[in-house]
Amino acid sequence: MSDKKIRTMVMAAVLAALACVATMVVQIPSPMNGYVNLGDCFVLLSGWLLGPWWGAAAGGIGSMLADLLLGYGHYAPGTLVIKGLMALVGALVFKAFGKSTVGTLVSGVVSEVIMVAGYFGYAALLLGKGIGYGRKAGEPIERQPSDRVFLPLSNPDAQPMLELFSSIPASYLELTQDIVDDAEQSLGVKLSAHIYLLLTDHLHFAVERQQKGLVVTNRIFWEIKHFYPKEYAVGQRGLQKVKAKLGIELPDEEAGNIAFHIVNARQDPQAGYDAMRAAQLIGELSNIVTYSMHCPVSTESIHYARFVSHLQYFAERFFSGKLMDSEDDFLFQQMQQNYPAAVTCAEKIRTFVLRKYGVFLPNEETAYLALHVARLTSGK
Repeated sequence: MSDKKIRTMVMAAVLAALACVATMVVQIPSPMNGYVNLGDCFVLLSGWLLGPWWGAAAGGIGSMLADLLLGYGHYAPGTLVIKGLMALVGALVFKAFGKSTVGTLVSGVVSEVIMVAGYFGYAALLLGKGIGYGRKAGEPIERQPSDRVFLPLSNPDAQPMLELFSSIPASYLELTQDIVDDAEQSLGVKLSAHIYLLLTDHLHFAVERQQKGLVVTNRIFWEIKHFYPKEYAVGQRGLQKVKAKLGIELPDEEAGNIAFHIVNARQDPQAGYDAMRAAQLIGELSNIVTYSMHCPVSTESIHYARFVSHLQYFAERFFSGKLMDSEDDFLFQQMQQNYPAAVTCAEKIRTFVLRKYGVFLPNEETAYLALHVARLTSGK
């Protein structure tokens, strides 16, 4: 081997090392899971000093080693090709301009264009096409199994989610996803993203309790089951999914807990709605009606379902501070004349709510309560 070739190999090794070190000393993370660095200076220098082929080897290998050492191994193959191509083309352009100052500038610009285009192309191979690729404005985009959702670390939800998902097996998140998909399809609603955090944590803890033989009573199980039957049905199917995926059979009360999370996730998180308080309120008002009207009510009847539906909307308005209040008392007066017993029952509800919650129900809300009490007890 000639001395010239040995010197070239040694210089290539030195420049590769310098490119690697320069890349590692300053790294500024980029939005595409890569980073910006100062190694390009030595990549170009490799091409200028060693020529296209040795320069490509030195620049490509040195930069690739930096990727591997810094934990960006997914970019290493692309870096080897892109940085090598930068040095190769840069050397050819530099030589074409007679190794002049102009040649230095032009080769630098051309090489950087190659780098930008190369990494954009490589990122497209890694991450795929954008979710809006080939779509028109306003056109819906279907969610794909490979889709990923990114949260900025400044998002207040990001940190607890990161901590939670790092400590819970992925199977629980998959269960939550299956249950949420079932709920959104069967109920025809879009649930709040908060349910992924809360329900995943709950399922993990519920299974842990079951394995340890710990029993926790759901104090509003009856209310959830009867006042939110559709959500409860989703909860029951959720228990079947848990059994199929984890081999753990959870008690029926957990179906009520799943329903509880779904009810909460259906509401605007800024509105202050709480499914537990709502279920308690609905149960309290239902008991007042049952005992005041002295008539048996079938919880399976369509009349009872309509009555509970009204109470659900009432509870939502009540806890969000949006009670109906009109100056026109026509309906209230009509109810007093035609359905005095129902109005008396509604007045008992008004008194109870004022004493317990400190909120006075307007005549309009009281009239509608009386109207639904009358429909419930008359069976019409």
